[in-house]
Amino acid sequence: MTVFSKLTATCHEAGHPWSPSCLNTASEIGVHAFVEGLRLYLPFYLIGAIWRRKTARKALVEAIRSSMFLSANGANMVLFHCALRRLLGCYYTATAAFLPNFIGSFLALLVERKSRRGLLAFYVANMGIDTLFRMLKFRGFARSIPCGDVWMFCLAMGSLMYLSKTNPSLREAEDRVFKLFVEPTSYVDVKNVAMRVVRLVRAYLPLPTIPPQWSTQRPSSIVSTILNSVNTGCSGFVLGYLITAAFSLAGSLSKILFNPRLLKGYLFSWWNFRMGCFLGSFNCGYRLIFYVLRSVLRLSVSKASALAGCISGLSMFFVRSSAVSLYSATKAIEFAYAVAVHKGKLPSPFYYADALIYGFFFGIMVHAAILESHNLTPRYKRLLLKLTANRIREVNSKLLDQLGTKASLKPFLESL
Repeated sequence: MTVFSKLTATCHEAGHPWSPSCLNTASEIGVHAFVEGLRLYLPFYLIGAIWRRKTARKALVEAIRSSMFLSANGANMVLFHCALRRLLGCYYTATAAFLPNFIGSFLALLVERKSRRGLLAFYVANMGIDTLFRMLKFRGFARSIPCGDVWMFCLAMGSLMYLSKTNPSLREAEDRVFKLFVEPTSYVDVKNVAMRVVRLVRAYLPLPTIPPQWSTQRPSSIVSTILNSVNTGCSGFVLGYLITAAFSLAGSLSKILFNPRLLKGYLFSWWNFRMGCFLGSFNCGYRLIFYVLRSVLRLSVSKASALAGCISGLSMFFVRSSAVSLYSATKAIEFAYAVAVHKGKLPSPFYYADALIYGFFFGIMVHAAILESHNLTPRYKRLLLKLTANRIREVNSKLLDQLGTKASLKPFLESL
């Protein structure tokens, strides 16, 4: 296969065989993507508005703008695909999927608010890197490592902890997801909740009082560290459980409304429990290991943080998620880049850097979906199916085989 493999089929024959009109196809996918965006974004923005005490009107405006971005992204997939085919007169391997989607998604992201572009670029970059690795593995240029997601997470968390301790300026770059691993008590403090419950019960039930001499005695440093670690671990467990359950509920809200019996399954699923154990064990283990390395081995704060982050990263065995591992790895790269920029060793990113990153990796994903669907995971396939109203599965993969990418090697819907 080469980049210059050529196909003379029309865009109707190869790209949208279900409709001869490029504009009708683009408008169909754009409208569907807008509706899907409202279903996805509206609950999250409303919950965020309630949490931050904002007005529902502002949440609605933000949800509509984000939905317009998704709509533009879906419509541009068709518009630039057809425009490049008409401009060049034929298909090449690079112009059949990657290049039109790179241009279209780059322009679509400019519709979104600047504050959200980096998050979207970061999210799509994780999926694009995973897809790139699968493409390299299929070609024999890379191979899997047993428990590679766990080791990647361990190294990434060790790097993140080291960078956060040695560079106080990174505190501004820490996002809310990273703080779940560093300071979960800033979101939920199990100790404070338990004390409130005890005070509430004591107000209505006659409980024995604590002797005055006990309340004035301060626990030893070891006991205090253990108690704080357990409190942080419990807070991490509660956060991990609640966040996973909330995402499951938000993503399946329409199913639950039609069948309320599904609510119990989403609330008490085994995956929610495993995510809680993962986050709780990481937080508790990190603090205990950090204390031992500091007090027993007398390591410096930065070295103890790095080693504790690496060892506590073994909590990844609870979930074995490549998405979480990739997130932590790319976040470590982002932190390292921020340190290099702060020290003047690398230039600051320019204004459209997030849009370029988003466009590049989204183009990689659509290239894999259309020309190499055997290298795309079922989760990414479902995402693209939702975005394109299930139309991406109707692309003429047998005709695209002439480009040399083995487009029809594995049906798109196989393993879904």
